[in-house]
Amino acid sequence: MRMTLLTLLPGAGPPVAAATLRDILWAHVRPSDQVEHISARAGPDGQLEIGIYLAATGPEVAREVVERALRSSATLRRWALGNVRSGVPQI
Repeated sequence: MRMTLLTLLPGAGPPVAAATLRDILWAHVRPSDQVEHISARAGPDGQLEIGIYLAATGPEVAREVVERALRSSATLRRWALGNVRSGVPQI
């Protein structure tokens, strides 16, 4: 399993709880994405930090999941994707 770390940057809208973000992201996961786990937490300056754990796919898939959610979710409409960092293999 591999982890990709992503940061969401807040827009002018209301804050989003980490649990809400996780639910939104799971709603945009496809079976072919091979997502095993999603974690989210509040970061500095209102940012949200996301960890997406993938069974076999690469970091581009984690980015695609987040971009799908940003395009489709009214809750995330004013948020933007910041840093994307590929993590080390997780056991």
